[in-house]
Amino acid sequence: MNRKHVIEGASNSIKRLQLDYVDIIFAHRYDHKTPIEETCRAFDWLVRNGKAFYWGTSEWRAEQIFEAYGVCDRLGLVKPVVE
Repeated sequence: MNRKHVIEGASNSIKRLQLDYVDIIFAHRYDHKTPIEETCRAFDWLVRNGKAFYWGTSEWRAEQIFEAYGVCDRLGLVKPVVE
C-alpha cells in the first residue's frame, strides 16, 4: 500500500461513489513490501485533506497495529481508530 496507490485509489473510489469524503477508510491487509511509515503517512494525508474522517486497519495482526500506532505517535500522524 504505497502512498501513490493509497491516495489515488481512495480518491478514485470517492469520486466513483459521487462523494466528497468518506467517514472511514480501511487499510486492508498489511503490506510487507511497503514501509509502515509510508502507509501511515498516506492515510494521514487522506484524513488531513478531507478525504476521510478516520482510518482503520483490516486483517492486520496486533503487532502490526501496534507498530503503526508507534509510527503515528512518533511522527504526529493521525492514528488508525478501528480494526
